[in-house]
Amino acid sequence: TLPGGAVAHFREAPQTVPLLAGITAAMSSILWSYDGWSDVGSVAGEVTNPQRTLPRVYVMGTLAVIALYLIVNIAYIMVLPLDEMRALDPTKQVVAARVMEVLCGPRGSMIVSAMILISTLGATHAAIITGARVTFAQSQDGLLYRFLSKVSGKSETPAVSLWSQCLLSCLAISVLGSFQKLADGFVFTMWI
Repeated sequence: TLPGGAVAHFREAPQTVPLLAGITAAMSSILWSYDGWSDVGSVAGEVTNPQRTLPRVYVMGTLAVIALYLIVNIAYIMVLPLDEMRALDPTKQVVAARVMEVLCGPRGSMIVSAMILISTLGATHAAIITGARVTFAQSQDGLLYRFLSKVSGKSETPAVSLWSQCLLSCLAISVLGSFQKLADGFVFTMWI
């Protein structure tokens, strides 16, 4: 109450995020999704006829991603009204999980979670393999320590580079302590 018995009605000020911080947060996730394209170039030395194959891979991959993106978004719009999508709290449920719940019942969000897990494991596997190949190639060219170019006699894989990358990854996880910090650091260093 104010002096004289008047009651003041104050609205809570909306929480605002500075524009640059909001753009940075949004772009971080977007840039990470584009990082997969750089992984293709990392294994170019092992591709047969890369001058011909890589342009095809980039074009076909880009067209496939565009088509998949459009199909998924059309499906979302056909299943959920836009007002319901806007009303979802992104900290509790994402659009994909809600769409799958509508289509498959209560187990729908579990199906989406399983799909995300499989996708994450596949992307992690690809990043490990391509990252080790870069270390291996740099070592062979004399840009890194020679022992990193050692090849396993049995499987003919760059075993030392793979194990080195594993150890560096474990160190990064233990130092940074959270997935979000690891992801932010990864995107920052990859796009510099």
